[in-house]
Amino acid sequence: ALFIVVISFLLIRDTPQSCGLPPIEEFRNDYPKNYSAKSEEELTTKEIFFKYVLNNKTLWFIAIANAFIYLVRYGVLDWAPTYLKEARDFAYEFAAIPGTIVCGWLSDRVFKGRRALTTMIYMVLVAVFIFVYWQFARTPMAISICLIAIGFLIYGPVMLIGVHALD
Repeated sequence: ALFIVVISFLLIRDTPQSCGLPPIEEFRNDYPKNYSAKSEEELTTKEIFFKYVLNNKTLWFIAIANAFIYLVRYGVLDWAPTYLKEARDFAYEFAAIPGTIVCGWLSDRVFKGRRALTTMIYMVLVAVFIFVYWQFARTPMAISICLIAIGFLIYGPVMLIGVHALD
């Protein structure tokens, strides 16, 4: 991995301008409608971090949401399965794959790319099933239903947090 990192650091360039070439828009004579010469301005990593990352409230909200999502993910989907597998021979995390696919589909098709809304709906449902699991799930069937629902619902927000940040 370190070898690949060194090669990547030496060979990968950020923009055509960093290699002395013109911007791609200029090279292809293909300018987007909202293009301005300011968008070609080269910034240092420090400038990008302080100007666009550290001061970005949306990224802070995403980071905080991500922390809560991972608390639930690790608390319910890592510790609980270990206990249930060792103590009761349960397995339920298979629901994560369809849950993630449905979450992405809903985010794109139903909510038209509004990732935060989809994530909030999923997290409210996660909270409901965590509460039911904590307060009312006493039988193996009730425990299984709650944990399958939590497994179905938590990985969608895990995936969407990254997609939302990229958007």
